[in-house]
Amino acid sequence: MLEALKRLYTRSSVIRFLSWLLVVAVVSFLWYLSGLPPRSWFLLVQYSSAFSQHWQEQQLLAVSQFLLFLGASLIWLCVWGALLWCLWKLLVFHWQFSRQQRKQEKPPEEKPPKKEVPPRASFVPVPPRASTQLDDAEAEEKRPMQTHHTSLRRHQVQPIESNEADVPVKGRSSAVVTQRPESAVAIYEIPTKPARPVSLQAGTRPTFLRIASVRPLEVGVGWNTGITRMRSPNEDSLIALQSTCTYQDQLIPFALFVVADGMGGHENGREASRIAIQSMMHTVLQSVVMGKELSDNFLTEVLIDGVEWANNAILECALQWGCSMGTTLTAALIVGMKAYLVNVGDSRAYLFREGFGLRQITQDHSIVASLVALGEITPDEMYTHPERNKIYRSLGCEEHVDVDWFMLDLQEQDVLLLCSDGLWEMVRDNDIARILYRYDDPVAASDLLLRSALKGGGKDNISLIVARVP
Repeated sequence: MLEALKRLYTRSSVIRFLSWLLVVAVVSFLWYLSGLPPRSWFLLVQYSSAFSQHWQEQQLLAVSQFLLFLGASLIWLCVWGALLWCLWKLLVFHWQFSRQQRKQEKPPEEKPPKKEVPPRASFVPVPPRASTQLDDAEAEEKRPMQTHHTSLRRHQVQPIESNEADVPVKGRSSAVVTQRPESAVAIYEIPTKPARPVSLQAGTRPTFLRIASVRPLEVGVGWNTGITRMRSPNEDSLIALQSTCTYQDQLIPFALFVVADGMGGHENGREASRIAIQSMMHTVLQSVVMGKELSDNFLTEVLIDGVEWANNAILECALQWGCSMGTTLTAALIVGMKAYLVNVGDSRAYLFREGFGLRQITQDHSIVASLVALGEITPDEMYTHPERNKIYRSLGCEEHVDVDWFMLDLQEQDVLLLCSDGLWEMVRDNDIARILYRYDDPVAASDLLLRSALKGGGKDNISLIVARVP
């Protein structure tokens, strides 16, 4: 009830004005009835000072009158105490809300935009209703959309060469790749894991050995409880680590980014996301640093094993605590110039590439995402659908968890964004793309994304990692 009143208070200035007007009216009415201090208190003091005289004259009647004055005084004490307590809580919440609003309205230190957005570049809408970022994007969107039933998990496909036109993409409903501009580098269709990777072959040479020097990624991080849950602990957890290892007489930079959105109540959700982050860090980093190979199959297997290890750890903790807990998880392991990603739940990973805009790499394991895939609702309706917070896959719910995995080659100036639903539900994909296009600095971009999510309502915990390839 209290949380509902807080959400109602933060919605508009009119509601806040009416709230304070109601407080003033209640105080005025009680003041009119009882006075301040209440008149019953003065009567109690006067009657107590002359109680012996009243006892001699009235005896038992004097006791009843004394108890009447005492009861009235206690009632008014409780009424005024409750009113002052509510007023104090309202003042504290209003002060916190006003401070949060001032932080949002304070403009970040912006640098002049390096250029205007090209008129022919459009941003990819939320999948699975995929559109293109190319010259004929508007014409393609006007074609009738053909929707067919597909599996909720994507099938593995091969990259589509950039010189092919009007080629249907397997595993995606109504997705068409048209002729690409010659000046841009294509974002290929991303393969995802239908089953466990094939057995590793010793001596397989990895595909990332294309780097001339070791340059760390530029990273910005955002983490906030949001406005609605500002007085509750943040159930999200994240980690952003970068390091360098040696492999086949080369220095190989690598990075691990993980975002987890906990579920099961404040304490349980926070613990579940923490366990997931901790498990991923222990398993993945140890395997990368101490492993004897860094092939595509090996690194993909390492990420999937990390997710399964985290799932088992959360299940064990839930059994010990006697409660239910779970978390979503999206992780990216970047080795050299190649990214390996895994996803369970509705936390997302995006790729922004200049000339093609923003593309959602992962797919949400949620009810509304499946409804969009089946054509029962539009992508815009998923943000307001009553079932939008329900997911059908997460860590900590079953002994076996299906993990989607993705691989993609990175280019210079590419930007990876990992985030929880606290960001993408408050900031639409077009706005995310504009922010990433406008700001080269990931720290400035992450700061503005966080502020935009708070300004959009801040209804959930917010976690995001922005990583840019220099």
